[in-house]
Amino acid sequence: YGITETTVHSTFHRLSAADVREGRSRIGTGLPDTPVHVLDRRGRPAPFGVPGEIHVGGPGVALGYAAAPDAERARFTADPYAAAPRARLYRSGDKGRRLPDGCIEYLGRLDQQVKIRGYRIELGEIEATLLAHPSVRSARAWVIRRPDRPPLLAAAVVPAGTGAGAEELREFAAGRL
Repeated sequence: YGITETTVHSTFHRLSAADVREGRSRIGTGLPDTPVHVLDRRGRPAPFGVPGEIHVGGPGVALGYAAAPDAERARFTADPYAAAPRARLYRSGDKGRRLPDGCIEYLGRLDQQVKIRGYRIELGEIEATLLAHPSVRSARAWVIRRPDRPPLLAAAVVPAGTGAGAEELREFAAGRL
C-alpha cells in the first residue's frame, strides 16, 4: 500500500493463498519508520475490526502541496502519536480496519475519489464542473468497471432548457479540470 504523499510505499504484507481466496485487501503493517494508524473521526485509534481512516506518518510524509494550501490543511495534520515535535500524519481518505493479527485491511475510499489510468479523480469535482455550464441543470459522474478492460469515466447531465452537446460539455470540462 502506498500513496504519493507518503513516498509511495507505506505498508508491507506477503499475500497468502487465503488472502486471495477470501478476496480481502490486506495491506499489512507499516514499514520501518512509517507508522500507519486507523483512526476514527475524532482522530483516536479505531478498535480492532472497526473501520476508520488510514493515516500514515514518518519521515516519508510530504511537507504538503505546493500550490494548494487548503487541501494541505485538510490532509496533513500534526502527529499526536509521534515523539518528534513536528511530526505529521497524512490523512489518506482511504477506509481501513485493523485486523486481530495487526494487519490493516483496505476497505475502499471515504470520498468519491477514484483512480483512472493512474490518475486520482474526484467524481464530485467533475459533477461540479459540469454544473458550472449554463445549459446543465444537474450532473452525475461514475466509473464503469469492466472485466479485463480499463475502467471508464462516465457522466450524465440533465439539460437546463436547450442542452449542449456531448462534445461541447467534454471540451468545457477538459478546459477546467
